Amino acid sequence: MQPRTHRWFAPPAALLAALAALLAALAAVVFAVRSTPARGDDGPPVSPLLWGENLTLDPNSLNSDWFLTQPALRAGLAAAHTSVIRMPVRGPSPDQAGIANRAEFQLAARQVRELGLTPLVILRNPQDPDLLADDTEVVRYVNSVFGNQPVYYEWANETDLPGSPGQVGAADYVASWNHTVPALKAAANPGARFLGPAGYQLNTADLSYLKTFLAGANPRPDAVSWHEYTCNDATKTEDQCLAALGSWPKHLTAARNLMTDTIGQQLPIWVTEWNYTPDIVHGDGKHADADFLRRWTTTALQTLAANGVTASMHFDVRNQQQDHLPLVEGDGTLAPEGIAFKAAYDALAGTPPTTTTTTSVPAPGPKYSFEDAGLDGWAGTGHVSALAGSTDVGGEDGTHALRVTFTSNSAADQPYVHVNPPGGGPGAGRPLTAHFYVPGTTTATVTAKLYVQDLSGTWHIGADTVLSQRGSWTELSYTPSGYSGNAQQIGVQLRESPVGTAATVYLDAVGW
Repeated sequence: MQPRTHRWFAPPAALLAALAALLAALAAVVFAVRSTPARGDDGPPVSPLLWGENLTLDPNSLNSDWFLTQPALRAGLAAAHTSVIRMPVRGPSPDQAGIANRAEFQLAARQVRELGLTPLVILRNPQDPDLLADDTEVVRYVNSVFGNQPVYYEWANETDLPGSPGQVGAADYVASWNHTVPALKAAANPGARFLGPAGYQLNTADLSYLKTFLAGANPRPDAVSWHEYTCNDATKTEDQCLAALGSWPKHLTAARNLMTDTIGQQLPIWVTEWNYTPDIVHGDGKHADADFLRRWTTTALQTLAANGVTASMHFDVRNQQQDHLPLVEGDGTLAPEGIAFKAAYDALAGTPPTTTTTTSVPAPGPKYSFEDAGLDGWAGTGHVSALAGSTDVGGEDGTHALRVTFTSNSAADQPYVHVNPPGGGPGAGRPLTAHFYVPGTTTATVTAKLYVQDLSGTWHIGADTVLSQRGSWTELSYTPSGYSGNAQQIGVQLRESPVGTAATVYLDAVGW
């Protein structure tokens, strides 16, 4: 996270035109927000990961960092419904090896774990000459703190920012990802996810950095990320900062269209920094106007929720004396942006009111039958060597199935195949069913267990089932519980014994 006073870029012509008719633009923004479902249960579930925060963790700040030193502030963040914390790993400089904030990062990780929050770790800049060793140290420490809980890793920070010491060209960024992330995935626990490119903005007039990343990243990222701000100098009015939020949906649409055109699917979007400004401008009264801060923050979160963003992190935890806008004061009380932050959670993602309406629940039916001979969005993680639509054994529902070839390299190695259903997966109490076929020639013992991942990233896993039948379809069923909303991911973990030999199973008729 570099100083950003030079980050403002000229708005596009469309926005300038909108500013000329400011009241009309504001009315359009307000209408778009008001047309959004008031609660996630009225439409697609609103992810609680939208309510995130950024830490600073500068080197040698162990006794001064606001988050590390003030328990009341940490408790206040939790009370405001903060769900995910973004934590930087800092080197001596972008192009020097080593971890300069090791003590600060490790303490923050333990404190985030104590709060029961989800970590997003910013890994070292690709310029680090000892990148793999430094990042592997981080991943192993995170493993030791969070175990198999979901954790997220972001590949560096704002490497596309022109003129910054950490600037890295898109091709070099991709090469670094491709060289290092596979080893980090192997070292990380199964719940780990990797995302990038952590852009300092999304410029719809030049999407080349994101396009290069999407086209060349191997493995494919689990999500894409960038940052969003609206104004950062004293020449912009409060109304202009509010109206500029109208550009965020355009950025999201452009990114989704680019993903469809480039990789044929849409990945989750993480806005890993946001605020009306990245740095307070002294002499500008906006940062002292509590009503403006509450209105802007409310509209920002409504915009992110209405446009299906998976996760976002407010920038940042520092106080106004450090030229930043906090959610929570040092004594744990909510700052103006924190008041709006908590209220937006209560309105958009909080527990909906109970209702006495009784509706019948339709019986589970197949939602994935692979009859188009494709993968239907399914992917493999771990030692899954091949996925393909197939008619080799027919289908439990129709004539096609998904052929999965995998290997367990140890008794604890459980590769898995998974999908993020576009409309969400089963809610708690809704049975998830899937059918498996093991060919008659298979001599290995194949074990499977269904799972779902809820909106907070937590896994809920069914029981191990040995697929003992050969040459016929076997149904597995799992009824998850203990979460709200719809699951964001469903899948199956697989294991074969004896280990080290590739096994093939077929999956079909997945439903809930």
